[in-house]
Amino acid sequence: YGLPIVTSADPTAHGPEFEALAHGENAMLLEELTADALADAIAAVVGDPDRQSAMSAAARATVLERFNVPVMVDGLEAAIRHAWGRVTGHQ
Repeated sequence: YGLPIVTSADPTAHGPEFEALAHGENAMLLEELTADALADAIAAVVGDPDRQSAMSAAARATVLERFNVPVMVDGLEAAIRHAWGRVTGHQ
């Protein structure tokens, strides 16, 4: 959606979508997720239009380039081929 993410840097607090986040590129990942830290990070992004624009463009590019239907289909096909190869011995 082209929006920078502000969230916790703790990967255990997230699902697989965490893989898409890159601190300073398309996200602000906070070591301590407190109200003050969250407010400061949001203010830092919103208060700097150039930074917000760059992070928004990077967020959109992440989805368009890495998390789209053709990429997901290719990944699923590769997983099926790998599993089939293990079952049949044709790796």
